[in-house]
Amino acid sequence: MIDPDGRVVMVSGANRGIGLAVAERLHDDGYLVSLGARDTKALEKATKKFDAERVLRVPFDATDRKSHEDWVKSTAERFGR
Repeated sequence: MIDPDGRVVMVSGANRGIGLAVAERLHDDGYLVSLGARDTKALEKATKKFDAERVLRVPFDATDRKSHEDWVKSTAERFGR
């Protein structure tokens, strides 16, 4: 894998299933993770063990164009890229 130092990865559907598994692996490997999901309460619960310094949780709905724009903007503001 690519060196995780300073790298940000955005993962959708991160509150369950494959999205959660990918988010957990990336987080455990040291990446900064920006996680998006429609159900933010479930997202918070599923990722509560994540290091608060390296995670951002954002509402995201793939059917709503505005939601992805807000997610990208929030990610850039939080992690600087």
